[in-house]
Amino acid sequence: MRTGVEEADVRKMTWEHLPYVIVVLLGLLLLLVGNTAGAGDFRWRFVLYFGLTLLLAGTIFAFYARRRMVHFDRGFLAAAAVMAALLALAALSLIWGESSYRGMQQLLLLGSFVMAFILGYLVLRNRGELWLFMGLLTAVSVSLCVYGLMQYFFFFGDLVEFLGRHGIDYVITDRVNSRFITPNVFAAFLNITIPVAVALLLAEKRRALTFVWGGALALQLACLYLTQSRGGWLVCAAVILLLAIIVPGSKWKIRWKILAAAAVLAVLAAYLCSLYSPLGAATDAGAGGEYGSGREYSGLDVTEAAGSMRGRFGIWRGGLDMLSHNLVGGVGSGGFGLAMQRYQYRAYYSSHAHDYLLETGAETGVAGLLLMAVLSIMVLYRIRYIFRKEPWEDARVMAAALWTASAGFLVHNLIDIPWYSPLVGVAFWLCVGALFALSGRMKTWQHETAANETAAGECGGGERLEPAPSTGPRERGVAGVTVLVGVALALLVVAAGYVCTVGFLSETHKETAEEQMSLRDAEGAIAGYERALSCREADPEAHHQLGYLYLNLMSGEADEARKGEYGARSSFHLGRAIELEPEDAYHHLWKGILLLSLGDHEGGRSSLHEAQRLYPNNPIAFYYEGESLLDEGDYEGAVTAYEKAIALLPFYADQSIVPFRDRPEFDFIRISVCRVADIRLEQGRPDEALGTIDAALAIVPDNAALHFQRAVVLEQMGEWEKALAELEMVLELNPWAGGVHLEMGIIYKEIGDPQMAEEMFRMELERNPHNEKAREELESLTGGE
Repeated sequence: MRTGVEEADVRKMTWEHLPYVIVVLLGLLLLLVGNTAGAGDFRWRFVLYFGLTLLLAGTIFAFYARRRMVHFDRGFLAAAAVMAALLALAALSLIWGESSYRGMQQLLLLGSFVMAFILGYLVLRNRGELWLFMGLLTAVSVSLCVYGLMQYFFFFGDLVEFLGRHGIDYVITDRVNSRFITPNVFAAFLNITIPVAVALLLAEKRRALTFVWGGALALQLACLYLTQSRGGWLVCAAVILLLAIIVPGSKWKIRWKILAAAAVLAVLAAYLCSLYSPLGAATDAGAGGEYGSGREYSGLDVTEAAGSMRGRFGIWRGGLDMLSHNLVGGVGSGGFGLAMQRYQYRAYYSSHAHDYLLETGAETGVAGLLLMAVLSIMVLYRIRYIFRKEPWEDARVMAAALWTASAGFLVHNLIDIPWYSPLVGVAFWLCVGALFALSGRMKTWQHETAANETAAGECGGGERLEPAPSTGPRERGVAGVTVLVGVALALLVVAAGYVCTVGFLSETHKETAEEQMSLRDAEGAIAGYERALSCREADPEAHHQLGYLYLNLMSGEADEARKGEYGARSSFHLGRAIELEPEDAYHHLWKGILLLSLGDHEGGRSSLHEAQRLYPNNPIAFYYEGESLLDEGDYEGAVTAYEKAIALLPFYADQSIVPFRDRPEFDFIRISVCRVADIRLEQGRPDEALGTIDAALAIVPDNAALHFQRAVVLEQMGEWEKALAELEMVLELNPWAGGVHLEMGIIYKEIGDPQMAEEMFRMELERNPHNEKAREELESLTGGE
C-alpha cells in the first residue's frame, strides 16, 4: 500500500505533467483548425473558441489543484487590460454596427485571441512546455505543408503525368491553391513557424533531431516559395536576418550558415519569379484560359507587383474614407465588408482592409485604432527584458524566435489579412503569451534540475530563482478566488458549448448546401440551408441563399402554382435577410429583382434604389431599374438608368487585379450599352447609338462583344464594309465567338456576294449545327441542297 506521502507525490507528479497534456491538446487543436477553407471560415472559429475555453478552464483548475499561484507581471496585466478594452469596445460597437451577425463572428475570434494569449502566458512559461509547443507548432506546419503539396500536385502518383502535361514552369510559377488555407495567409503562418524551426535547429544538441528540424525548415521554405507571396518572402528574409543578428553570440558558427543559406534561397527565388513572371502577365491571359490558376499573380515582376499593390492602395483609400467618416465609433465590429460597398474605390473591393490597424480603426473608431497600436508596440517592446534577465542561452534563442515571428507577423499584417485567420491568429497570440511569460519574473518558477539552479546563480545580471512559497492563508484565499473564476469559466463553457455546437452544425449544413449548389442540385441545396436555419435561424447568409435559390426556381420552367409558392418563399427569406443585415446591398438587390419578376415594378425599383444607396458602384441595380422602366415603356427613363450603369465602366475597367471581362459586372454594363444602342436605333438616332458604343470601346478597346454590337449598328446604318471590318475584329479578339459568321453571311448576301455568304453560313453551321437562322439562310441560297 502507498503511504499518504507517496500518494501526495503521485498527485503532485500528475498535476505537474498536466501542462504538457494541455500543450499537446493545443497542438492537436491547431492541426484540426488548420484544415480550413481560408481566413474567414466561421465553423472553425466555433471549434477554436470552444476548445480554447476548455483548455483555459483546465489550466486554471490545474493551478488550483497544485495550489500554485502565478505572479502576473505588470507587462502582462497591461497587455491583457488593453486586449480586454479592445474586446469590450468591439462588443459595444455592435450597438451602432452594421451587422450584428458578422460582428458576433468577429467577437468570437477576438475572444479566442484573448484566451490564446492567457494560455500562452500560463502554460508556456517553463522551458519544457515551451520546447514541446515549438516542436508541435513546427509539426503542424510540416503537416499542412505536406497536405498542401499533395493538393498542389493532386496525388504523387500523377506527378509525372502532371509535369508532362503542364511543364515545370507551371509548377514553379503557380500559387498553392489548396483547400487548407489561402496563399498569403499560409505564408503568414509559415513566417511564424520558420523562426521557430530555426530556433529548434540552433538549440538542438542531438544530431538526429538536428536533421529533423533542418528538414522541416527546408520544407517550410519551399512551401513559402510556392505560395508566391511577395510580402511573405520579404517578411521571411527580414525575420531570418533579424533572428540571426539577435541570437546569442556563441551560436555564430551556425548562424552564419543560416544567413548564407537564406541569402542563396532569396536570390534563387527572386530569379525564378522574375524569369517566369511573364507566364502570368495579364496581356497573355484570357482566351487561353490562364486566369483562375493563380499564375496572374506569380513572380516578382515590378509591373505585376505594382498592380497588386495598386489594388491594396484602392482598398486602403476606401478604408481611410470609412475611418474619416466614422472617426468616433467606427462602422461596428465586423462591419468593414458591408461598409466597403459604399466606400469602395474603383474596382478594388475586399471584405478586409489588408491592414489590421486600419480595419480596427474603421470598425471601432479612433479609440480602437489607438488600443491596437499600443498593443502592437507592447508586443514589439518585450524582447529587451528577456535578454537582460534570461540566464539560459537556449531559452534566449527560443525567445528571439518568438519575438521575430511576432514582429514579422505584425509587419506582414500591415499589407495583408492573416490577422483574421483562426489558425494563424491563435498561433500568433500563443507565441505572444509565451513571450510575455519569458519576459516576466515568475514567483512560482521551480528548478527543473540542479544545473538550472547553478546556471541561474552564475548569470551575472540575473536573479537566483526562488523556490515556491508554502501555501498559507493568503495563498488559499487566492486559490479560492481562482476556483470562483474557474466556476465562471465552466458556466461560460456550458453556454459556449451550446452556441458552438449549434453554430458548428449550422455551418456543416451550409457546407453541404454549397456542395449541392456546385452540383446544380437546387433542391439539395435548399434542404441544406433549411437544416442550417433549423440550427440557427438568425443567419442572414442562409436566408439570402434560400431567397436566391427560390428566385431561380421561380424563373425556371415551374408551373404557375409552383412559381407563386417559390416567389412567396423567396420573398420571405430575402425579407428576413434584410431584417438581420439591413445594410447589405445584395439583400435589397435580389429583393428588387424578385419583385420585378412578380410584376411589382414600383416595389422592385424601391428595393433597387436602396441597393444603389448602399452600394453606389454596383451596375446590376441600375441595369435592372432600366429593364423595369423599359418594360413599362418609359424609354428615356430606361436610358437614364442604363447610362448610370455605363458610367461605372471606368470604375471596373482597371485590369491590374482581375481582368474586366471576367468580372460579372461587365455583362450588365455591356448589355446596358446594347440596350441604349437598340433604343436609339428604334428612335431613328443611329449616330447616338454608335456614340454610346464608341465611348465604351474607348475604355475597353479589346472587348469582342462591344465590337460585335458596333457591327450590328453599322449594319443597320448600311455601312457594310465597316460592319465587316468590325466582325473581323471580333474574330481576331475571340476566334470562337458565336453568330459572327452568320452576320458576315447576311452582309455578304446584302452586298451581292452569294458565294462568300454561303461560305460564311456553312462556317457558322460547322461551329453551331443548331443555328436555325444560319440553316435557313443557307437553304435560301442553295435551294435546300
